[in-house]
Amino acid sequence: MDWDGGNRLAASRNLAKDCPVNFPSPRALFSALLFFGAALAARAQAIDPIISGTDLWQTPSADFVEQHRSLGFYWLSSAHDRAESHSHGLTLFGAPVYEVDAAFNGDKLSAITVSIYNRGDAGDLDFDKWKTLVTDSVHNMTVFTKANPVEQGQEASSAVKAYAMAWHTPVTKYLLEYSFTKEVKSRNIPFRAEFLRLQVTPPEKQQTFMAAALASAAATPQAAFNGRPISGKIPPAMSASTPSPWSTRGRKATASSPPPSA
Repeated sequence: MDWDGGNRLAASRNLAKDCPVNFPSPRALFSALLFFGAALAARAQAIDPIISGTDLWQTPSADFVEQHRSLGFYWLSSAHDRAESHSHGLTLFGAPVYEVDAAFNGDKLSAITVSIYNRGDAGDLDFDKWKTLVTDSVHNMTVFTKANPVEQGQEASSAVKAYAMAWHTPVTKYLLEYSFTKEVKSRNIPFRAEFLRLQVTPPEKQQTFMAAALASAAATPQAAFNGRPISGKIPPAMSASTPSPWSTRGRKATASSPPPSA
């Protein structure tokens, strides 16, 4: 070996000694793989494709959990009539949701309920955050369905007041329900958000003239969510001075634009 070659070899050995290369341990590599795997799984937690399928209501109960096991669904009973997911990372329109419930009638899927917010799981929300959540949900559903929302009646049979907006498509009916306690300063009652959930069901069958007449005659003032628009009315204001977040103030809401801000 010539003199220059010897010097180069010595220099490289000294460099390796002074600047050692630390390769990650097998445990560190495994942890990194788990992290990236979890990140990829989180990106795949969107439930939007489930509620938008054109053949949604033809899904056999035997296949549902297997098809969506990556979303954390599991059967609640051996009867396979209900499945749920509480998987961390579930999203709808990019926003987190807390629970998804799938119900089956016979061998077919019959309803999906998505808990967008509930106070027990998510904690308290102040009025501004609640209003934004509800308004964004209405806007997202309008864009998603390309249908105009229809205001629904108040659920009067429950101890907790609930209100709703509905969107109808040829394949599916979407019902966005929400509930809150209105602030009453004179009685020292603070505002309190209760829940916001989306119910997804097959479209309602058209009634015959006679069936509609009989249903109308049997209806009472306490009937809940009868599906008819509330002419000239909107759900009660969320505070004494703030109108409903989707109040049109005399303008008709359209599927191509978000509900006007309050």
